[in-house]
Amino acid sequence: SLTEVIIPNTVTSIESHAFSQCSELIKITIPNGVTHIGERAFYGCFDMVGIKIPKSLTSMDSGAFMYCQSLTEVVIPGSLKNIPEDAFFDCNELAEVVISDGVESIGESAFGGAEKLKKIIIPGSVKSIENEAFYGSQIEDLTISDGVESIGEEAFAYNRIRNLTISDSVTDIGKEAFYYAN
Repeated sequence: SLTEVIIPNTVTSIESHAFSQCSELIKITIPNGVTHIGERAFYGCFDMVGIKIPKSLTSMDSGAFMYCQSLTEVVIPGSLKNIPEDAFFDCNELAEVVISDGVESIGESAFGGAEKLKKIIIPGSVKSIENEAFYGSQIEDLTISDGVESIGEEAFAYNRIRNLTISDSVTDIGKEAFYYAN
């Protein structure tokens, strides 16, 4: 069974479903130089525990790491302007997410179901947090920095928020954005 992959430096794009359903894949090394990760490229890699997203990445399609249920941490580089919908959906062991300055939007259900996620800082470069972006995660400490303008419907619904800081740059908070967030 496939448990480790080292992608060569010559690769610039990982296309749709490239490693989808490689359920025993534990570790993958993506080199700097990769600029695109396709739709559901790593979908269902249940045993993947870590991924280093290269700073060269400029585009990612929906569901790229969906159902990577052993993934524990991820750093999103600022070169990736838009975190797509379902990017890390149901990565329920995801405990640490760092969103770097430069990211401009967090897509629908991008981190939905990240049950171990306790703290998140949304940097000011992010303008919009889309619907259900963190739905069903277990965030306790949430900081929405100066620069963020909109929070979508149910973006933080069903969380456990105890400490919430919302910058006054926010002009729109969607329906049920913090529904049952206690």
